[in-house]
Amino acid sequence: MAEFLVAPRGKAGADAISMLLDRPENRQYAEHVHMLPLSAAYRDISSTRIRQVFSAYEQDMPAEVQRFIRETHAYESPLELQDGTKIDQYGERMRAIELALKSTNVEK
Repeated sequence: MAEFLVAPRGKAGADAISMLLDRPENRQYAEHVHMLPLSAAYRDISSTRIRQVFSAYEQDMPAEVQRFIRETHAYESPLELQDGTKIDQYGERMRAIELALKSTNVEK
């Protein structure tokens, strides 16, 4: 029931994705995987590296991604309130999305 956008990494391109999806164990998923056109300028950026030190690599990502990360607090440590309570803002967002999806009770 899911569709996936796949961004190429390094020098890989559509041919590499096609070869991967053409493998017998992957064919059943091929129609649900779509190549995301990604500028070569972004192909070597590691999301792990960005998560570790967002501010150091912020200039390496598209403005839309920067805005999403800032607005959702995706890579921030939990907020610690004066009473010691910790609030994981991104975690709270994810829980709200999961609850919303469950409440729609979508069945195929």
